[in-house]
Amino acid sequence: MTTTSTTSSTGQNIVNLLGSGSGVDTKALAKNLVDAEKAPQKALLDAALQKTQAKISGYGTVMSSLSTFKAAFAALQDQSSVNAMTVQSNGSGYFDIATNSSAAVGTHQISIEQIARAQSSISTGFLASSTSINSGHPIDISFSVGGANKTVTVAAGADTPAGIVAAINAANTGVSAQVVNTGDGSGAPYKIVLTAAATGSASVFSGFTATDHSNSDANTNSIASLAFSTTLQAATDAKLTVDGIALTRSSNTISDAITGMTLTVLAPTPPDSTNPSKNISASVQLARDTTGITANIQTLVAAFNSLKGTLKSVSDPSSKVANEGATLVNDSLVRLIQNQITQMVTGPSTTAGTASNGSSAKSLSDLGVSIQLDGTLALDNTKLTNTLKNNYAGVVTMLTANTNNTNSYSTTPRGLAGDAVKTLTALMSSTGPILSASSQASSQVTKYNQKAKDLDARMLAVLARYTKQFAAMDTLVGQINSLKTSLTAQFNNMSNSKNN
Repeated sequence: MTTTSTTSSTGQNIVNLLGSGSGVDTKALAKNLVDAEKAPQKALLDAALQKTQAKISGYGTVMSSLSTFKAAFAALQDQSSVNAMTVQSNGSGYFDIATNSSAAVGTHQISIEQIARAQSSISTGFLASSTSINSGHPIDISFSVGGANKTVTVAAGADTPAGIVAAINAANTGVSAQVVNTGDGSGAPYKIVLTAAATGSASVFSGFTATDHSNSDANTNSIASLAFSTTLQAATDAKLTVDGIALTRSSNTISDAITGMTLTVLAPTPPDSTNPSKNISASVQLARDTTGITANIQTLVAAFNSLKGTLKSVSDPSSKVANEGATLVNDSLVRLIQNQITQMVTGPSTTAGTASNGSSAKSLSDLGVSIQLDGTLALDNTKLTNTLKNNYAGVVTMLTANTNNTNSYSTTPRGLAGDAVKTLTALMSSTGPILSASSQASSQVTKYNQKAKDLDARMLAVLARYTKQFAAMDTLVGQINSLKTSLTAQFNNMSNSKNN
């Protein structure tokens, strides 16, 4: 029984394996044929997809390196950032100093005799900030500021210290007001303080007359408490001597005494012990600060060399640099970029500086920047130092065209650095050649992915067709084998009957 069962089981497995007796695994055959047909097409798509994705990565790498290069030029394109000064002064506490790009190297002597002050006057006292001054009637307050007549009308019901302050401040007459609690124990501690909006004698206010606005006979209704006859601080102009020249200014911020320098006057300098009628002078020394521009030139050279290395790596078919090497082999964009950046660092400036002390300032080569046989840059720091020392103004002109924050769309020359930034901005823009090429590559990736999906769909249809055809073939072969077996059995039976 056991032997019979085992034999039956084995026979059934053989029948299943043969697939109805044909002896062929039709499913495996169909799959192998489809795989053989699909493999070369898929290999071509995969190779094209990988190459295109590598291009996108290469463009991204180049954009990143170009961004660093652009930032290095941007640090040299504005006159204000390149033309830096160091300021040394013993006038701390008496004045502050700020310089701009037009400041020149030199030493100056400054003495302060008087600072500018704003006039301040005060009213008589009131019981509270809400105390009615004119029985609720409106008030006209007339006065002059710098010789110009002003009138402020206080509305009915607002005839209180607080209401008057609000009305004066809203009128914008050049005088501001506030209520101050003086703490006076006499019972009228609240007073109105008026202060000129600007310092200097030109902002003096005077002639206060307060009258009842509701009464046509103003002379019989003058309000004495609003005469502001007590002056707390008189208006004064700033008086100073700069390099022996006496100056008077209405403001403590003075920008026209020394070219490129803004003085903020803080306090009078001490009297001169040898001449009490004068104040002692404090010195100000302006010196050129070349550390910033030197560092920026060095950064530019390093950024260029790094960019050159990137361009070489992405275009070299034998490069093994991870995620970068050999991604843009034979790409015309690489040659375009190489030509443009080389021109930026070797070509002349559109705003060459005038030669001075034997030093010219026409291009970066005048600053010691030279191109090597391998296409990289080298910097002669000694030549850079000498040029900056002998012709700093020419260098500033050459790099910046003596401009600041020039619009990228401007057609006027922007100096070597400014022009380079403009060119790089266009090269890297959303409509520029690099991002356009990257966008095209991205579109191609989408097409390749769709082709891969279409290939899979076609091969599934082919597999279904092959499977159906091979199944039909298997059935036919099985039928033929069955007929063969039946005929063989009949012939054998006939032969046996004859022999009997």
